[in-house]
Amino acid sequence: MAGAGVAHALALRGWRVSVFDPAWGARPPEAGHLAAALTPLLARDDSPRARLSRAGALRAAARWAPWVDGGIVDRCGTVQLAKSDEKEAGMRAMLAELGFPADWACPVTREEASALAGCPTARGGVYFPGGLRVRPRQLGAALLSRPGIAVRAARVARIEALPADVPSGRRWRAIDGDGATLAEAEIVVLANAAEAPRLLAASGLAATGGELPGFFGQKAIAGQITLLPAQAAAWHPPHCVVAGDGYVLPAVDGMCVAGSTYVHDAPRAVATAEGHAVNLERAGRLLPELAGAGLDPSASMGWAGWRAVLPGRLPVIGESPVHGGLWAASGYASRGLSWSALGGDILAAFLEGEPMVLEGDLLRMIAWR
Repeated sequence: MAGAGVAHALALRGWRVSVFDPAWGARPPEAGHLAAALTPLLARDDSPRARLSRAGALRAAARWAPWVDGGIVDRCGTVQLAKSDEKEAGMRAMLAELGFPADWACPVTREEASALAGCPTARGGVYFPGGLRVRPRQLGAALLSRPGIAVRAARVARIEALPADVPSGRRWRAIDGDGATLAEAEIVVLANAAEAPRLLAASGLAATGGELPGFFGQKAIAGQITLLPAQAAAWHPPHCVVAGDGYVLPAVDGMCVAGSTYVHDAPRAVATAEGHAVNLERAGRLLPELAGAGLDPSASMGWAGWRAVLPGRLPVIGESPVHGGLWAASGYASRGLSWSALGGDILAAFLEGEPMVLEGDLLRMIAWR
């Protein structure tokens, strides 16, 4: 989603964009990721992550409007449940202090949350009317179908800077594993998650890693989702996203997505019965009907993938301070949807000299570091 967001934003402004994805045209790694949620983050101190999340949700709502309620993006809303009665009271106090309008976030009781979800919830919490359920694969394909974007099924093995006197103005060359040139361009955007530091290392451009420990230290963290049959007689699937410690999404193609696990230092991303048990237990704490539905973790289906995470869980979006024309949109962690459209518009605004879509202090916090 990082690369699709950048490519779409640049193509909207008339750029010709080449996207290289080794899985393009085959079954991509995210094919099993049936659906995901975009839910803003709240913090009592309105922290940088919360502000960035809010900006990202607003940009996504604007950029993805053509696909809302068309099966790709569903503005179904999110009920964020409190983890305890005490925390529910704290949520109400926090919302009163922050003063957001009700059409952005409002407190709800357990009865109100249950009515919104269409099924019993464990507690009340916060309702976000703009919460989205998204089909990542379909949205990525829609973004990349914009005229001006060419997608090729190829893996970039390394990049190299071109001599400054090249008359075309091209500054970078992308090269495949056989040493063949894939493309030459004025700018390169690294939107390949935790592979970005490895690509720079393979290109001989990681000498500054000690000066940029965040970017070069980003980690790949595995995680899985679990698919719940929406036709199960023992429970009622939610009508909106229900989140808290975990989440359950409205049904897509007869299945609800529940998630998700975090597995540090995993040798590979794989869906396991143990992971399904974790997701089912969390989902049952959100929706009491699920706790008694008797779903078998060993018989569950799901999907596993990776998150790229930097220290502080803020992404890197911007131009390298060392190599001109080298940009990154990386480290989106679990908020790839929240920051996809925003990241694209930030890079495009820099390149086009447009008014910036984000405050200066936040731009500094997501710069290369």
